[in-house]
Amino acid sequence: MKVSVIIPVYNAAPFLDKSIHSALEQKQTGEVLLIDDRSTDESLVICKKWEKVDSRVKVFVNEGTKGAGAARNVGLRNATCEYIAFLDADDYYLDGRFDEDEVLFENNNSIDAVANSLLVILQNIEHTTELKTSHKNQSIIGYLPSFSFINLEEFVHGNSFYITGLTIKRDVFLTLGYFDEDLKQTQDTDLIMRLLLNCCVFSGNYDSAVVVYYRHISNTTNNSTEAIFYRRKFAKKHFKLAFRHDLSRNVKWKLFKDYIENDYLWLFGRSHSYKKYFKIILLPFFIFRLISKTDHSYDKDRKIHLS
Repeated sequence: MKVSVIIPVYNAAPFLDKSIHSALEQKQTGEVLLIDDRSTDESLVICKKWEKVDSRVKVFVNEGTKGAGAARNVGLRNATCEYIAFLDADDYYLDGRFDEDEVLFENNNSIDAVANSLLVILQNIEHTTELKTSHKNQSIIGYLPSFSFINLEEFVHGNSFYITGLTIKRDVFLTLGYFDEDLKQTQDTDLIMRLLLNCCVFSGNYDSAVVVYYRHISNTTNNSTEAIFYRRKFAKKHFKLAFRHDLSRNVKWKLFKDYIENDYLWLFGRSHSYKKYFKIILLPFFIFRLISKTDHSYDKDRKIHLS
């Protein structure tokens, strides 16, 4: 089994050496593709240093700062191994990252992708909450039960996994397509949703994390205004996708609630008791915006109150 590991890079100089080294340490790693998204720090210098040290490392430079999705697409277009895995430049693989995947793929030809667990490491804190997502230091994120086919409805309702825990057959992308470059955030969840709609995804051992998800002050997802804009755009896209694929009412309802929650309702904070009345009053407005073809430019720039 040989894996192409794709690492998008943007201003990640303090973390890059550990990230790249962790990928090269895996015996199944056939190549590491580093795609610099026009970093302004020493990231590109570090990437080129590793390219000279190990022949498996290949460095690419994106045409402008386009985000992680566009950078990963450069990697996908240039990958040569049978399997694909992703790693963020500030995260790192643990020992034996692909050992269990190799066994699962060899024993079941119908599996298109294996979803493994992540270990959360928080920088200098024990707990953090961003929007509706909470992370606890040293906690595990993964799909339950272990060694089972993954159910789309359970994923939508919170039984989730992350893109850096996935190992995917490269041929899958010929029919699935690449990352949606219009989504500067949530593009990874968008790809996972399309993967679950069209492919056979199997869970690994929940209790055995294969990658460290490092949360720190410089994470791009800390930009709450941008995160809400793209989460709403994602929910709008997949609410319509749910009808095209005739998904269950529970999935459609969950995506609709995500859409209106990530619209103007964040202006009223997380837990105000009167928020439900705003939902009822503004329901026609939400429906109009849901079926509209474009998102207004002010949506991306509006300030969000999260207290």
